[in-house]
Amino acid sequence: MIFIQGFQAETPGPLLGRVVVRTGGDVGQPYAAPVISPTSATDSNPITVTISAEPGAVIYFTTDGSTPNEKSPRFFAPFTLHPPARILAVAYGTRPPSPITEQIYGGNSSELRMLKPLLTAGGKLRLESIGLPPPLVIQYSSDLKNWFPLATNSGSTVVEDVLPADRSYRYYRAVQQ
Repeated sequence: MIFIQGFQAETPGPLLGRVVVRTGGDVGQPYAAPVISPTSATDSNPITVTISAEPGAVIYFTTDGSTPNEKSPRFFAPFTLHPPARILAVAYGTRPPSPITEQIYGGNSSELRMLKPLLTAGGKLRLESIGLPPPLVIQYSSDLKNWFPLATNSGSTVVEDVLPADRSYRYYRAVQQ
């Protein structure tokens, strides 16, 4: 079983994106992605935001563009915000976390900056950089301390990596060169 999750780590320098991968083990099915409502807002009037997830899940969210995790604010009740705004939400619990849900209010999705993970049929992890200006160095680590270059992005936006055979975690990040 392959388990891909967005990951937030304290690292020096201009960190632009990150992904963690774990292979193997009986971890169960990830939670379904949370639902953020309303799904759109085009003007600058305040909106009331609600986030829902499947029973048993705990929802964490951010409004600053950072990747939500268990240290992020926990969603308890609807809240009001003023567009433009970007909300990211994730569901945690006893199973693997959900994919991260994103909702943009009054903004432009072409301005997003991220590493988008995709598992290929050949068992490789494909990382696509979206909105990240070159030159970038895509790096990987197994301990979040020692980082090794995987590729330098001088124009191409797609990088592939073979998943670790020992079923360990592997972390990825994009750093401005």
